[in-house]
Amino acid sequence: AWVRVADGAADGTAGAAPPAAPSERAAATHLTATCAMRTGWRAVLALSTANLNAEIASQRRVAGLWALGAACLAGALAAGLARLVVRPLEELVRTVGTVTLADGAAAMQPPDDGPREVRALGLALAALLGRVRASQAALRAEVEGRERLIAERTEALRAANAALARAAATDPLTGLANRRAFDARFAEAAAASAADGAPCALLVLDVDQFKKFNDRYGHPAGDACLTRVAHAVAAQLREPGDVAARTGGEEFALLLPGAGEAEGQAVAERLRAAVEELAVPHADAAGGVVTLSIGVAAWPPAPGRRVPPAASFHTLPAWADSALYAAKHAGRNRVRVAGAANPAGEASAGASIPSLAGAT
Repeated sequence: AWVRVADGAADGTAGAAPPAAPSERAAATHLTATCAMRTGWRAVLALSTANLNAEIASQRRVAGLWALGAACLAGALAAGLARLVVRPLEELVRTVGTVTLADGAAAMQPPDDGPREVRALGLALAALLGRVRASQAALRAEVEGRERLIAERTEALRAANAALARAAATDPLTGLANRRAFDARFAEAAAASAADGAPCALLVLDVDQFKKFNDRYGHPAGDACLTRVAHAVAAQLREPGDVAARTGGEEFALLLPGAGEAEGQAVAERLRAAVEELAVPHADAAGGVVTLSIGVAAWPPAPGRRVPPAASFHTLPAWADSALYAAKHAGRNRVRVAGAANPAGEASAGASIPSLAGAT
């Protein structure tokens, strides 16, 4: 450093001569700074650029070493963190990803290594999975129980509805179809006949002198008699599609889809004989036992039959009634076919349809 002395002292005395100014070379290799003093002196500070550059280079090396050390430390910490935390967490995630809630699935196994917190997290997840599976099993059992209950009640309701439907279609005394059910089956047979021309025979039968039977033996005996007759009627059913019905007090009907007139007449004869063979006592009947009168009608009519002008499948009941009327007036306990000539000059069951009022 150089110090330049002021030109004169404060008291006017001459000061010491200032040192010589630095050379150009020295000025090029130093950084200088001057400061004026209140005493009149000037202070000059000179700093070697070589020393300054050396110091800067040294500090740069130190900073680089620090940076390199920090990078190494960060890498080591990252590697340690990956080994101690990240990898156990990844293993835990893979384990959780393989877990299923299916019955019989293996229990979740948390990782054995890694930080205590990761192991604790794995144990907590395993416990949670166990509770979820237990809840799922309880819920499944609850659902299955309710489904069984619903199925049982549905089946009970179906059975009750079926029983109700059977009761609505069944005559309570005889167990045969009632008039409502018979009309529905007759409509089905009519539709089938219209669709494919299938034949159908209808038998209309009536217990002879049944009012006198009730008057003599009483209504309980009359009900028992009707029940026995109904069993005989049901015994003549040939196919699942046949229908035996009680259509009135002592009146019955037998619908035989697919049967022609000849088969219907044969069934009627067997049925008449079967009821007579029951030998139910009837003191007011001609033969002393309960008998039947039966009228038979078939569609389409057999060739040569005297068919009413407006005859159709739907007029079968009225046509069969006319045959039954003829059987009653011919002496009872017999079968007559609608439109057929009657033997021995008996009353004809022709085109006209007389009323059965008073015919028993």
